[in-house]
Amino acid sequence: MNSDEELKKMLSCIFNLKRSRALSRMDIEMIGSIEMRWFTPGEMRGLVDIALSTDLLAKDERGELQPTFDQDGIKMPLTFKPSKHLLELGNGKNEDLVKIIAAMLAEHDGFDVKGAIAKMSRLKDEMNAHICAAGLTLCVEKGIDIEKVMEDTITKVEKDLEIEI
Repeated sequence: MNSDEELKKMLSCIFNLKRSRALSRMDIEMIGSIEMRWFTPGEMRGLVDIALSTDLLAKDERGELQPTFDQDGIKMPLTFKPSKHLLELGNGKNEDLVKIIAAMLAEHDGFDVKGAIAKMSRLKDEMNAHICAAGLTLCVEKGIDIEKVMEDTITKVEKDLEIEI
């Protein structure tokens, strides 16, 4: 079973458990962590973010989350439990974006990623900006092409700061 199917199964299980078509974000996180004991609340928060970013969940007019896929087509064993590898879904775009930008800087300047993150963090504090924005600023100053991370950075900053760019 691929990760997308497993995430759909997990969400179907949560919505079926509560016999509801729409749930609050907090409800989904608490069911998956406290009630079902599948993941920690923080891990569930990340999985809800992934489900939103991949359009498996959408907000309705009241701000509650609804599945965007047909739950009736999901076949699920009674003993279903999502695997921990679902947590790896978000690694490429969210948590590691800072590391990707830092690696671009480190490769250009010939130092390690931790040193690049430290430089990004200092500039972030000076600029009073998001760390990814600070990292891109450093990249531009050094003439590093930022095209491949620009879209992901905008998405992350918009999500983290709850703004639209």
